[in-house]
Amino acid sequence: MKTGEREKTPVLSVEAAHAQSALEQLRAKGWVNESYAIGKRGKNVLIPIREDRVEQVENARIGKMELASLVLNPRRPGTMQEELASLLTPAQLDELGSSFDVIGDIAQLELSDGLKTKQEDIAAAIMRIYPHIKTVVKKSEGTGGPYRIRPVSVIAGEERTNTISKENGISLAIDLNKAYYNPRAASERMRVVEQIKTGENVLVLFAGVGPYAILTEKKAKPAKIIAIELNPDAVEMMKESIELNKCKKIEAICGDVMEVLAEPKVRAWAGRIIMPHPTDSMRFLPSALGAARGGAIIHLYAFGAAEEPLAQVLQEAQTIANKEGYSLSLLSWRVVRTYSPNLVQIVLDLQVNPTS
Repeated sequence: MKTGEREKTPVLSVEAAHAQSALEQLRAKGWVNESYAIGKRGKNVLIPIREDRVEQVENARIGKMELASLVLNPRRPGTMQEELASLLTPAQLDELGSSFDVIGDIAQLELSDGLKTKQEDIAAAIMRIYPHIKTVVKKSEGTGGPYRIRPVSVIAGEERTNTISKENGISLAIDLNKAYYNPRAASERMRVVEQIKTGENVLVLFAGVGPYAILTEKKAKPAKIIAIELNPDAVEMMKESIELNKCKKIEAICGDVMEVLAEPKVRAWAGRIIMPHPTDSMRFLPSALGAARGGAIIHLYAFGAAEEPLAQVLQEAQTIANKEGYSLSLLSWRVVRTYSPNLVQIVLDLQVNPTS
């Protein structure tokens, strides 16, 4: 086949609103078949997928796999596999793909000890393959501290850790060394926001740099959004993003969730509450329940045992709710990600009803 001709190939069909975020995630993992141009069918974008990665893409659940006829691309400078084939083993290439995120014009790596000695070569290859990448950083240590920050250090390109990241059609101001941000949660954020009903008051706890709040205003039709975040740097980034996206309905509050939710103005105020902090969600659940209207929906993120995560987490949430005078109905749940061999992060979509 010649450049410009068409050929059938496996593709991931994704709604246009989710396509940019999905493409960045897939390219970071090296799963996109760059031999083909991105396609379009109706309201969906068709992303060509490498044949040896079809099963993994299907398991990621970010769209529908199918066959489609796409245009062959001109020859690119090289893929990650081609650029690093002489330096890394196939197993190391797979490992690199699963630890590589693109955030704006920054590539973020999480390198094992076996890859750290080759980090400069890896960074150089990334910048050759992806011309829009201006900085390559590596995660330095585990997430920690009151603001859940995981520091990074620059290994190539411009000496900076701030950028503007795009996901699901919104722009977010990010500084990786000042606030927590997980680009891999973009699809989960859209899943939640798509459930928001017209005219709801939406409360976002542990709001970070504002992805849930801003996505809610731009993609749903809420009455008002209150976003609470303890980290003052993250709140400043959220405010910058509010301006970037021309949002008018978001009140960004810098403060402790329990203290803010104790204020009368949020008592029984929210029709929907988003709690994306799996480590401490149960500790803050009583305060969230106090802010919920009757019939409100809570999206509760938590960690559970890998084998049977739902039973333990749901029982704990129901026990807390009963003590506070509420009952919880489970609407749906799903595993968000595997955290360790024995632990997974899950989200429960729960309806809140007073018992008295």
